[in-house]
Amino acid sequence: MKLNKMVSMMAVIITGIFCMIGVCRAGDNELRVAIDLDMVRLDPATIGTTTDRFLAVNLFNGLLKFKPGAGDIRRDLVDSYEVSPDGKVYTFLLRKGVKFHKGYGELTSSDVKFTILRHLDPSVKSRDFKSFSVVDRAETPDKYTVRVFLKRPSNDFLGTLSYHGGLILSEKAVKELGSKINTEPIGTGPYQLERRVAGSEIVMSANEDYFMGPPKIKKLIFKVIPDPSVSVNAVQKGDIDFYHVENIGAYRGLQKIKEKNFVVLTSQGSLTAYYAYLNCQKDPIKNLKVRQAIAHAIDVKGIVKSFGGMVCSNPSVFPSMLSSWTDKLPTYKYDVDAARRLLKEAGYDKTTKIKVYYVKFGLHEDFAVMVKDYVSKIMDVELVMLDVATFHQFLKDGKWDIYSQGLTRATEDIFASGFFHSKGPGNYTGYQNTELDKIIEDADMERDPVKSKKSYIRMQEIMAENLPYVPLGEQNTTVILKKGLKGVIPEAHTGVTKFGGAYFE
Repeated sequence: MKLNKMVSMMAVIITGIFCMIGVCRAGDNELRVAIDLDMVRLDPATIGTTTDRFLAVNLFNGLLKFKPGAGDIRRDLVDSYEVSPDGKVYTFLLRKGVKFHKGYGELTSSDVKFTILRHLDPSVKSRDFKSFSVVDRAETPDKYTVRVFLKRPSNDFLGTLSYHGGLILSEKAVKELGSKINTEPIGTGPYQLERRVAGSEIVMSANEDYFMGPPKIKKLIFKVIPDPSVSVNAVQKGDIDFYHVENIGAYRGLQKIKEKNFVVLTSQGSLTAYYAYLNCQKDPIKNLKVRQAIAHAIDVKGIVKSFGGMVCSNPSVFPSMLSSWTDKLPTYKYDVDAARRLLKEAGYDKTTKIKVYYVKFGLHEDFAVMVKDYVSKIMDVELVMLDVATFHQFLKDGKWDIYSQGLTRATEDIFASGFFHSKGPGNYTGYQNTELDKIIEDADMERDPVKSKKSYIRMQEIMAENLPYVPLGEQNTTVILKKGLKGVIPEAHTGVTKFGGAYFE
């Protein structure tokens, strides 16, 4: 009797401990999700991490959205929309009766106008300023109609609205909360923020007034678990229900485990491409022959192979899911002798010192280590890890030589204008090419999709020839989830999934 009583007491204590760390479940009403990073900022105009976008798409809606797992555009907050024949006027008819969270009222055309024009306000420091700079003005003929006038035609404007910068804010909430909207977001999405414990967890509760119907799962609990292997083990044990696997060690561990109470899903292709960024404004890398030498020194095929099924080959700066993608591009086969010869022709040798920078997140470190190891065969290379804030400041200051990072965007022009154009806010490589700039501008304005694609292909050729980036591979989307969890389709944006339609079978 005493033994049984002691066992019972121990069971109660252990259960209490698990509940304290957030792994207890309340039947099928809760979904426990592991995330590698804590929330930083959830203002759609300034979202800077995949984790923040993952959280935001469950809290907000846009006028439009991408089909899960694909790049096709679908209606979200609009009943319909039309584009003028000259491609410069977009008219959106909003759904009626859509409500913002926590009593902030009905979505109206005024909120949409406010959200779009807010990207153009310098004080906001929108990360999507370049994409929205095509907007001239917006009008609200009535409560549910928005008319947006562009300065010029833009093929990718609908894509811009479908991405996280197009998530619609409550004008009233922004004016009342100010900068607090980063941590107290007010959207129209299937879930609303309930509470946050910094560094530990973010809890969302179901929006029972959601215009698509209340979610079946009533609570999302995002647990901040920095170690990916711990997250994978937690899913295997049943303590976590869902996790995006973005670490090669955790991915390799999955391949050795016989699936029991969980399922592993891996897509083929995504919108996430990884590169070695090369500083075109700093010696020695601003010399094209040095960049060519680096490209020959990196065994890209070997790198891709080392990732198993987590990464696939891609010679382009565009992810393969974009319609203008091509693989008919100049490439630099792995040839260390050719690399050394080019380096010598440029006036450099093995004693030349450079640094490879990275942030410890996702596959960034894995790619950075391999780039460092390969380039070390021809130069003296140091590997440097930085925190996120320091890293981004380094990029802006141009103090770096090479850095390894993934880039995920949803349309051709968001990539091209934002990162490859000379004046793009993300053009940290500093590559300047007036021909390339004109091609990018013409491609976005071209109404004929065949001609636009031709321009983007030429853009990819110029990038491959001049090497501001060395494409390292494309990340496939891999998730591990509890068996019986249905209605979840990871987006083509690696690391992002919407749970509004999720349920336990």
